[in-house]
Amino acid sequence: MKKRTQYRLMSVAVAITISLVIIILHIVSHRETQEIYTNQMEHLALNIKKDFLHDTVNNVIGEIEHLRESKRNIYQINTNHRLNRFQEALRMTDVAFVDFYVSEFEEEKFEDLWSGLLYNKATQELLYTTEENKGDLAELIHEFNTNLSAQATIEKGDLVGVFGVHNHYIDTVIKTEIKTMLHQQTYANDAYIWVNEVVDYNGGDDYAVRRIHPNLKDTEGMYLSTDAEDLVGNKPYQEELNGINQEGELFFTYFFKEMKSDSISEKVTYAKLYEPYDWIIAMGVHLNDIEHYVNVVNEESDARLSGVIARLLIYLTVAALFGFFLLYIVSELNLTRTTSRLEREANFDPLTDVYSRRYGERLLEESFSRYQLLNESFVIVMIDIDNFKEINDHYGHEAGDDVLRALSKQLKASVNKSEFVIRWGGDEFILILKETDEQLMPRLNDLKEQLSNRAVTTNNDEIFTSVSIGATHFAPSDIDPLKSVARADKMMYQSKHDGEVYINYER
Repeated sequence: MKKRTQYRLMSVAVAITISLVIIILHIVSHRETQEIYTNQMEHLALNIKKDFLHDTVNNVIGEIEHLRESKRNIYQINTNHRLNRFQEALRMTDVAFVDFYVSEFEEEKFEDLWSGLLYNKATQELLYTTEENKGDLAELIHEFNTNLSAQATIEKGDLVGVFGVHNHYIDTVIKTEIKTMLHQQTYANDAYIWVNEVVDYNGGDDYAVRRIHPNLKDTEGMYLSTDAEDLVGNKPYQEELNGINQEGELFFTYFFKEMKSDSISEKVTYAKLYEPYDWIIAMGVHLNDIEHYVNVVNEESDARLSGVIARLLIYLTVAALFGFFLLYIVSELNLTRTTSRLEREANFDPLTDVYSRRYGERLLEESFSRYQLLNESFVIVMIDIDNFKEINDHYGHEAGDDVLRALSKQLKASVNKSEFVIRWGGDEFILILKETDEQLMPRLNDLKEQLSNRAVTTNNDEIFTSVSIGATHFAPSDIDPLKSVARADKMMYQSKHDGEVYINYER
């Protein structure tokens, strides 16, 4: 009896020991699995955020390049118009021509836009210049030829006039437009884009100037120091400058106080140097949502583990498999939702709900591939709101946003399921249409009339807008779809100048 009791006690002890071993092994296995999936989820979510930051910053740089090219073309057209006026004056006497030339640049409305120079090439006498530093004539001519982005030359005998628009003027206009655009853009999770201009690539005090910061507009223009520390003692400006000097771009993290909160969270940032302006263009997003997501998953997993331990030993293995399967499903579902949300944020313009430029470039590539492989005909249409800056200046940026949303809604209603509407940037839109040559002009004229005769009501104001429209087809000579976009853009600017729809039928 005593031995039987001892045996029973030993069996219970062994059973308890086995159960404890199984439970411990299960807990250890559970923790290891949890750590693997936690790391995978954190890594994947971080990479998605990095891709979003990288693409968004590079889209801004692409927008700057597009604006620079567009502005140069516009100002060169204006310069050519002015050249035509000077050529009409060649019939004047030399004295009258000099007076006419000077008067063209002395009008107040032109003093900031135009740079002009007039000299006698026979006597090397400087007759007139808009520049304050008159200096040596050869140096002045060289400076004009180097620094004028849009330029023309007029000669009348020994009289030579060089004039155009200075690079600095065009860059100032572009910087202002980019600043306005970045102030208007909104992103989820308190994300925004900011710009610092490097003054000294060696770092130190006053190494850079904060040029654009949508959330801290009152600090724009202040000088920055690489000795500045974040909330935990790191030096993010020094880290950023080191990466820019080495590679021209980098990802880095620092700790930052969240907007409208006293919480401090880690922020991942992508920064890239735009060399022509010495601009470091950067964008960052908080990482606390990743930690929150992981904590939710871990808490749910721990709760299920506690339930499993409380059950009978016979159900331990089944409960463990069920818990692991459920954890896996929850992780996949949440990961799918997160990925879909981030993809939509990247593929659709948040203000107008039409395709973003990033996704629009992909649509253009796909359409161009179908054109090359299947000879399908596509029409690329460029649409721009006339005098949109004046709308923003007069009615405010919120009213400008209302105009963009109303225009986007009308554009989406004007296309079918096989056609696309893309916000190319600012107030420019691209349509990818499938239309015959015979129907294209009537359709675009009708679209222009619809977009130009409908009032947008905002803040008790009625805003009447007009648009400029240019279009083209893919052509065999195109090496990429952006060549077609450039032609459509050129047609659009011709439309802006003449008020009519222009189509380039090049095939």
